[in-house]
Amino acid sequence: EVIEKVLYMLWDVGFKVGYGVRSLKETFLFAQKDHQTMCALIESRFITGDRTLFDEFEDNFRRQCVTGREKEFLQERIRDLRDRHGKASNTIHLQEPNVKSGCGGLRDYHNIIWVSYVKLGIRDLDELVRRRIFSEIAGQEIRKAHGFMLRVRNDMHYAEKSAADLLTLRLQGVVATNLGYQGR
Repeated sequence: EVIEKVLYMLWDVGFKVGYGVRSLKETFLFAQKDHQTMCALIESRFITGDRTLFDEFEDNFRRQCVTGREKEFLQERIRDLRDRHGKASNTIHLQEPNVKSGCGGLRDYHNIIWVSYVKLGIRDLDELVRRRIFSEIAGQEIRKAHGFMLRVRNDMHYAEKSAADLLTLRLQGVVATNLGYQGR
């Protein structure tokens, strides 16, 4: 009932929200078969509700979906990276880049988090810096780039009044003006 009420409210205000209601067992079986679900579950965070249930999810997720599947997961991430970057001609220098899946896009940041979680059990950039996986400067640059890409993509969504990932020439002027780059 709660999920239904929240979903209806979100749909009524115009959000596109997908959902699934599953038991933990069903969730883990689904994640074992579906790579996108696996990546989404890596990013799970406790917001509210039953903390004990979330802790049970966290404990069992790694054991049932990650452990023993690391090599397969990493191979899939490499394949995805090559495919995505290949579509962008393996360059960041495009007139109309895809800010989500293109080279240097948001998906590359996500890959850092997903791979770090699978390899090291870490899904926090600050922890990667603390453990010296990234230097402090690299961590700052990654945070700054990620924040910028989120601002650009959000502004694209607002300008288009719908989801948009391709930063077209027309949108570049709109976004640049909205972000204060007017005349530069």
